[in-house]
Amino acid sequence: AGITPKKINSDELLEYNFGITNLVFRPTLSSSEIRPEEIKKGAQRLRKEIEKYKPKIFCSIGKLPAQAILRTDKIDYGWYKGKTPFSYDLKVFVMMFPTFRASKQRKIKILKELKNLP
Repeated sequence: AGITPKKINSDELLEYNFGITNLVFRPTLSSSEIRPEEIKKGAQRLRKEIEKYKPKIFCSIGKLPAQAILRTDKIDYGWYKGKTPFSYDLKVFVMMFPTFRASKQRKIKILKELKNLP
């Protein structure tokens, strides 16, 4: 998407102030495998981490984590335009899963939006 000056690997994430976490810490093939209590617990943990570290941007892979932390079902791919429940101006970007069935052009279009901060 061009958000770093070069292609980086996971060992270099912190050098660019990127962090990665999960809604739940177990492998799943689909978000439908995540139980409601796991979603609630994971969202509470993520909201605490967001308030603690105050990232400028939260990028969600898939809609479920964004829906959970923002407490809304009104989520689309790209930049979230609604109000967040946080104490500061957090920007939220929602990406498709790489395996999501959508055209390559649509996926690229959404990823390119990431470079254009709202």
